[in-house]
Amino acid sequence: MDLPAWLNEGSATYFEYLLNAAGERANTTMHPMYRSIGLAESAARSGTVLPLTGLESQKTWNSQTEKTT
Repeated sequence: MDLPAWLNEGSATYFEYLLNAAGERANTTMHPMYRSIGLAESAARSGTVLPLTGLESQKTWNSQTEKTT
């Protein structure tokens, strides 16, 4: 089963947070999370959030080729 790239990346970010939160400097893991929350909130308030239905499938993304110069 092919999972969307955004789900894979989101899972990786979540588990990275969990692993670091259990480490010696757990509070340092919160800064990127709060920054991301702030960016998401700002985008939601301004109406610039891309709807999930507008995301490309993993198959479409992988089939893209680079333009040759």
